[in-house]
Amino acid sequence: MRWGRYDEAGTRLARSLALAERYGLSGHLDSIAATRAHLDWFTGTWTGLADRTTQLLDDDSGVRLKDRCEAALVAGLVRACGGEREEAGELLRFAARDDQQRFEAAAALARLALRDGDVDEALRLTEEPAAITVDGGIWPRAVEVAPVRVSALLAADRDADAARLAAAFARAVGDRDAPAARASVITCRALLAEALGPAGDAEALFAEAAQAWGTLPRPYDVLLARERQARCLLVSGRQEAGVRMLSEVSRQLAELGARDDAARSALFLNARGWDARKARGRGRPSYGDQLSPRELAVTRLLARGRTNRQISEALTVSTQTVASQVKSAMRKLRVTSRTALAIRLVELGLVDEQTQPAAGDE
Repeated sequence: MRWGRYDEAGTRLARSLALAERYGLSGHLDSIAATRAHLDWFTGTWTGLADRTTQLLDDDSGVRLKDRCEAALVAGLVRACGGEREEAGELLRFAARDDQQRFEAAAALARLALRDGDVDEALRLTEEPAAITVDGGIWPRAVEVAPVRVSALLAADRDADAARLAAAFARAVGDRDAPAARASVITCRALLAEALGPAGDAEALFAEAAQAWGTLPRPYDVLLARERQARCLLVSGRQEAGVRMLSEVSRQLAELGARDDAARSALFLNARGWDARKARGRGRPSYGDQLSPRELAVTRLLARGRTNRQISEALTVSTQTVASQVKSAMRKLRVTSRTALAIRLVELGLVDEQTQPAAGDE
């Protein structure tokens, strides 16, 4: 999961749950549930996530501290996106009590500090995590830390330190098959380009970052990258495209559950005299011929040979929803069978090249 190999992580979790239930290993169920919630946070499956994590946080539930900390991390991230800053802060500080979660918790707290304009606090929160994860060689844990540390350094006018950190992170990741780390490296480079110019370079890098996050998929990070891309478009004078993209990002953030981020984008537009609703036009905008984050998640599992039922269980949606999204993906990619759809995904680079398409249609 920390490498960004979410399909594999989901498959292993499902197998873990089946084995634990089969052999009565109830002591593992809370760990599986907490990690499943964490994975669902990354992949944008946020419906019911707050309730699921709350059940694991009860002091009297008998849940082990490490699992409660992971649940608290996810609950804090969800509340931060919803604008519940105080509650989020408490949960994230609790999560930081566990060594497995403390770096991600520190990064989340630093993001809240930056949003409040407290650069010094963001620097304090990320200094040790960045040193341990990037300089200390624990690079999978730097995925969440590195971009916020780079942002804090840039906000403090420490451009050279920000560039050094981004370069060190990129060297540490190298050519490893770690999609989340690669997307994080691109995001760091985009942040540097945005601060140092020109805007056109930053816009292209944020677009690349959005694409990289989208292949995981990590919808929230896709939208954050597209938000920055839209702002670069506005800075470079491409106002119509920038306003349209930013207003659409605001809508999608709100739908995902990131109401605080959606409000930030809408306020940015409104403060400059642009009406987000008019820019989007009427009705529900679509992804055009591009796969939505959910369609991408469904079809990536399909390309690994999963049936509709297996996909529905992995993503916690109905089989009818899976069938509808498969049909929509087939229409968008202009194919007429599940096998052709799987092959097309491989051709587009949306799944691992080693993935074998499903053998036949369901």
